[in-house]
Amino acid sequence: MSDLDWLFARQRFGVHPGLDRVRALLTRLGEPQRTFRSVLVGGTNGKGSTAASLAAMLTASGTRTGLFTSPHLTRFSERFVVDGQECGAQRVEAALHRVRPHAEAAGASFFEVVTALGSLLFAEAGVEVAVMEVGLGGRLDATNALDPDLSVITSVALDHTEILGTTLDAIAREKAGILRPGRPAVTGVDPALWPQLETRGAEVWALGREVLVQSQSRGWGGWDLRLEVPGTVLNVQTPLLGRHGAGNAALAAAAAWRLGVGESAIRAGAARVI
Repeated sequence: MSDLDWLFARQRFGVHPGLDRVRALLTRLGEPQRTFRSVLVGGTNGKGSTAASLAAMLTASGTRTGLFTSPHLTRFSERFVVDGQECGAQRVEAALHRVRPHAEAAGASFFEVVTALGSLLFAEAGVEVAVMEVGLGGRLDATNALDPDLSVITSVALDHTEILGTTLDAIAREKAGILRPGRPAVTGVDPALWPQLETRGAEVWALGREVLVQSQSRGWGGWDLRLEVPGTVLNVQTPLLGRHGAGNAALAAAAAWRLGVGESAIRAGAARVI
């Protein structure tokens, strides 16, 4: 059985939330996630476009940036991108071959293996910041084994209720598990759910509170956005469509600003995302 076939066969074991296995796997791999800074992007909807926008802004600033997303559409290697370029299939498969025995020893699940694989690929590529899309929930998701400098929670809706809970408050608490006390975070969740996020002690900027957004549609061309954030005003254009696309671009811009990215790079990255 090839390494990729072995990996996808692990999906049949289902979802088993928890961090012990992925932490054990990362330890066996030499803690590759400690070689770069990380950002976790969670939420019910909008994670992918928010993460891609933020990664493009970081790359535009000259920061070597990894982007970890899921699922892939046509190629497994789509999940691992460095400065806008997929890690090659041969590189991914060679790294997976090295990860496999450690993953078997740790009893790691499909997504735990993929998360550790991404961390290893980014470490070996010399990534400075990795933008990691959260898989399921947050608190017990494999990506939460990393220690993010900043976290993003895009939105909260009823999803995976059999695992995350049957109310919006319960799901928000699970997703808030990616926040870190005293560290920055940005969110686009409904104001009624802000208290669930604030229990984590993170320094949260919320759309509609610390981040005020004015948006003007350009039709099929996307949006013109004016963001008032503490201390400055950011003007960006995004090709993302729909009102949700405007919100995701605004979240990415606010996150980039909090990471120290300048306005010119934020504008350049926002315009490049597809």
